[in-house]
Amino acid sequence: MELFFVLGLFHIAKFWIKSRIWKYRVKSLIDKQYDEAKK
Repeated sequence: MELFFVLGLFHIAKFWIKSRIWKYRVKSLIDKQYDEAKK
């Protein structure tokens, strides 16, 4: 039961980190597009 709990937490952490990285990538991409459009 404890092992299952730890695996669950690990899975959630992995998903959370992935979504954070994805959001950061999208944000930087949008910022780049915005800078290009301003020129």
